[in-house]
Amino acid sequence: MRIAFTSCFDVLDDPEQVVWDRVAAQRPDVMLLLGDSIYMDFGVNLPLLGFHSTHPLGKPRKWDEAKFAQEMYSRYRAQSEVNSFRSLVGSVGIIGAIWDDHDFAWNDSWGAGFDEDVVPRNKKLIARTLHLQFRDWLQKRPLVEYPAIPSMDSLLSTEDRGIEYSFSIGPVLFLMLDGRYYREKQREVPSPYPEIHPGEPLATMLGEAQKSWLAQMINDQDGLSVICSGSTLTDRNVNGADSWDRYTDFEWLLGQEFEQTVVLSGDIHDIRLKKHKKTGGGNLWEFTASGAARPGKFHGASGNFGTVDVDGRSITVQLFDEDGLRSKKVIDF
Repeated sequence: MRIAFTSCFDVLDDPEQVVWDRVAAQRPDVMLLLGDSIYMDFGVNLPLLGFHSTHPLGKPRKWDEAKFAQEMYSRYRAQSEVNSFRSLVGSVGIIGAIWDDHDFAWNDSWGAGFDEDVVPRNKKLIARTLHLQFRDWLQKRPLVEYPAIPSMDSLLSTEDRGIEYSFSIGPVLFLMLDGRYYREKQREVPSPYPEIHPGEPLATMLGEAQKSWLAQMINDQDGLSVICSGSTLTDRNVNGADSWDRYTDFEWLLGQEFEQTVVLSGDIHDIRLKKHKKTGGGNLWEFTASGAARPGKFHGASGNFGTVDVDGRSITVQLFDEDGLRSKKVIDF
């Protein structure tokens, strides 16, 4: 079985998205979209410095619910009409999709807590309904025209919960996480020496219910578990990073008793592989593919994706950028 994975593509700034033709050439059996499948906001308008954006950071915070819904829906619909994307989706048997900040609400957004910056409940419900509509469309065979926008009553009548789910193909379990709906504002115990040792995180990213579900799934799994996350596990030293290690969830994950498990992540507009040491011994490998079609001077990237070939207790991971294959790793469990 061959799995393809990537994240971060913006139809407003790249309506052609040639990356999907390159992904299709790999003939994947499964396609995983790891968040930021649309961009509600991105970039800044600083013409004198050469920065231009049609949807600058922060705008969705100010929209009323009707405007928020229409803008989000129009982006999903436009993405469904990208020819290269439609062709790939129609050729792959199974598509998995989660969200990250830019398709949940706006840049660096979170959905839990009571602070003034948390995404309001109704906007979360709108985002959930429209994400699930997109995810449902991805599964249609043959592909159909994108459905109409639901009424506001329908948008707001969805369950007040995240979009996490799982599916299996043979012995391989795919765990599609929601890193936004239950995420709290970052908080930590202050450190007297933050440059040497950052403060201990206090907030959660996944929420207790989702963590309990994930623990049961990965600890009881006999075959390969593929954890799919919109955020990377470790980027704490990067200013503004939204990674797991800024929350209690990272050390919690490393303490679980799983064996055949890998993490696929997105968000950072780059490709990379990392090996993390588990608390009880052993390693947890993470492979990141982000920046499928998010061009621009402002932290942009295009052409990035990865593949995972599963062969019994062995996997072969390849990471591609716009110039071709950048790295390859074989892991035997």
